[in-house]
Amino acid sequence: MPNPLRLRRLVPLLLLAVLALLFSGTQRTYAQDSTFFPETGHTVSGLFLHYWQDHGALPQQGYPISEEFQEKSDLNGQTYTVQYFERAVFELHPENQPPYNVLLSQLGKFRYDKKYPGGAPNQTQNKTNGNFFPQTNHWVGGKFWQYWQQHGGLAQQGYPLSDEFTEVSDLNHQTYTVQYFERAVFELHPENQPPYDVLLSQLGKFQYQAKYGSGSPTNTPAPSAPTVTPTNTPAPANPPAAPALASPANGAVLRVSPRVATFTWDPVNYPGGVAYNIEIQVNTGSWQPFANQSNLTNPTYTMAPFPGDNQGRWRVSANANSGPVGPWSDWRTFSFNTGADQYSGTWLNEDTNTGGVAKLWISNSGQTLNVHWFGACGGGFCDNGSESKPYGGEPFVVVFAPPGFPTHEFTITLDDDAGNRLKVVDVGSASGTNTYYFHRATAAMYDGVWDNVDGSTGGVVRLVISHTGETLTVHWYGACSPNPCDNGSQSKEYKGEPFTILFDPPGFPTHEFTITFDDIAGTRLKVIDVGSASGTNTYYFSK
Repeated sequence: MPNPLRLRRLVPLLLLAVLALLFSGTQRTYAQDSTFFPETGHTVSGLFLHYWQDHGALPQQGYPISEEFQEKSDLNGQTYTVQYFERAVFELHPENQPPYNVLLSQLGKFRYDKKYPGGAPNQTQNKTNGNFFPQTNHWVGGKFWQYWQQHGGLAQQGYPLSDEFTEVSDLNHQTYTVQYFERAVFELHPENQPPYDVLLSQLGKFQYQAKYGSGSPTNTPAPSAPTVTPTNTPAPANPPAAPALASPANGAVLRVSPRVATFTWDPVNYPGGVAYNIEIQVNTGSWQPFANQSNLTNPTYTMAPFPGDNQGRWRVSANANSGPVGPWSDWRTFSFNTGADQYSGTWLNEDTNTGGVAKLWISNSGQTLNVHWFGACGGGFCDNGSESKPYGGEPFVVVFAPPGFPTHEFTITLDDDAGNRLKVVDVGSASGTNTYYFHRATAAMYDGVWDNVDGSTGGVVRLVISHTGETLTVHWYGACSPNPCDNGSQSKEYKGEPFTILFDPPGFPTHEFTITFDDIAGTRLKVIDVGSASGTNTYYFSK
């Protein structure tokens, strides 16, 4: 005989499935412009109904728990037409072009900040098939990452505000694994079959009851429109000026992975204040919209991951809070370089007193990186070998496990937009975990007069090195009495260590110099000279 309790538990799930089918489909035709929901006694109409139907319907948004009414935003103090649903609050923004004329309140952020002002305790990062969001420094993984991707992503859910943790539900007092986002709270329900194993907290219901009474929202009439007090400062006739763009610079090449950038601009001073609008486009053969955000209260915006190493452009305008709309700024362009070649070069530890990883030689063959590392030894370097691995984006992890020696696992990431600083987290089986920062060696670092530290040498006694751009010119002098012999110069593009340059004067023996830094500070050179007549000799030079 069927279990009545089990049947009762299945009814809500079946209802969700039926309604999800009713409101699914890649191409939407609207049979009616208004729908009455007898479950809560409220009607959804027009743009709000279209948004509800196109963005997950009942499973994502829940039932309506109010009619439309005017409400002052807790985020920016502006008054909007809103409608409350069990899991969301819709805001009407007629000043925006579709699809941004209906936006969602950041209920997740409001509730998280109120409930956990110091952050939720005992959070756990879920990296399983997940994604890291540098905008808020949180991971989304497993079932939650799958749900986030399949249910509107950034526009619907917002950025993660926490990692996963357990929380007692205010609705049924059961304990669930949850994760907070700007516009939602995800709850894990392993007792349910997919797709109902991830459900959303009823944030709209909690917010409505908190603001408009603890009674049933179904029986609570929508509040009347609040009285808006006019500002004492009359709106000036002239609109606010176009914002001065700050960062990234025009033509900037961003060497970050994932391809995420934060855009900043100078604040606009205007009586009564302003809100900002940003437009970002991507060039995929022609300029196409990528992101448009309106009514930003702060002069900064962090975009979602950018599609590929394409060129982008951005501009910003300012709207008076009680007056006209200002002009757009000029466009600025930017692009990303996230290929393996951006790591190629010689990297020196910024800490000249380090006792750990002192220097890296990194080279690439296509999308495969070869990492050669050197430890600090007696003021110089110990060669600890190299490993190669295909590059699939950051973080790039490579393991060194030489037989009979301690292992080292390097996690390598770029630490600046220009690609001239590396962060390396070294997990050593004997040395523990250490974090190092490296700067890229450039041709300019070799400039100077370098004298052999062995004053009695009979070989190479002096090098005079200069650079033009990333091309090095090496002028060398041999041991002669009473003055050194001038043996000429050669130039070659510098692409990192080891830097090899050949001297092949007609009628004279050849010399091939392999030049590398021999200390972290860049004040000592090691030169291996392979001469056709003199054999192989190793010299050390100081400035």
